Amino acid sequence: MQYGASIEGYLESGSNSASRIRSIVERYGISQNENSSVLDWGCTTGRVLRHFAEDAKKQEFWGIDVDRPSIDWAKANISPPFHFLCCSAYPYLPFPDNKFSLIYGMSVMTHLLHFRDMWLMELRRILCPNGLLILTIHDEHTVSLWQERKERKAKLSWWVKRLNLDEVLQHEFTIFRGDNWANSYTIFSSKYIRREWGRYLEVLEIEPSAEGKTQSAVIMRKK
Repeated sequence: MQYGASIEGYLESGSNSASRIRSIVERYGISQNENSSVLDWGCTTGRVLRHFAEDAKKQEFWGIDVDRPSIDWAKANISPPFHFLCCSAYPYLPFPDNKFSLIYGMSVMTHLLHFRDMWLMELRRILCPNGLLILTIHDEHTVSLWQERKERKAKLSWWVKRLNLDEVLQHEFTIFRGDNWANSYTIFSSKYIRREWGRYLEVLEIEPSAEGKTQSAVIMRKK
C-alpha cells in the first residue's frame, strides 16, 4: 500500500501512527480496559494495528478493510491477538451498537468518493458514548505544505502536481478522480469538516501533520 520503500520504513510508519493515536487517546482521557474494544477502519495488513500487540492481550482489537489479500495475510500472520474481517465499500459493519471505545481510520477518508456521510453514521453507531473517532484527511494545512514544497521544487506526488492548489483553497471540498480508489483523493476544508461532520459527532480538534506529516487528524467524540 506504498507505506515506506522498505520493510523498516513500513514498520516505522506504522509505529509513528500508533504513537500519535496513543497521544490523542491519553490527551482526551479515553479509558482502555478489558471491557473496551478498538477498531482500525481500513487496516490493510495491520500496518498500525500490529503496534498495539501488548494492548491486545487485555482488550479486543479489530481490523477491517475492503482489500481481501491484505485481510487474508493479516489473518494468517497476526491473528491472534488481533481479529480481522473483510468488509465491503458499503457502510454496513456486523458489529453491535456502542461496541468500540476507539475507532481510527488512517488515510481512508482521503480516498472515499462515496457514502462519506453514511460511513460517519455507521461508525457513530458502533462507537460507544464518549468514545473517540479519529479520521485523517487532506485539508488546507496539507495544501499549504504542498505549496511550500512546490515553491522549493521539492518532490510531490504525481496527482498533487496536477492540482491547481490556489483553486483548491477556494473550495470546501475537492475530489481528484483517478482510475481506481487508490488513485482517487479528497481534500476538505476545516470549515466543511466542522459543519458537516459536526452534524453526527462532536468535532473536538483538527490536528495538523498527524499522519505522514501531510494529513491532519479529525478528532471526534460521540456525545
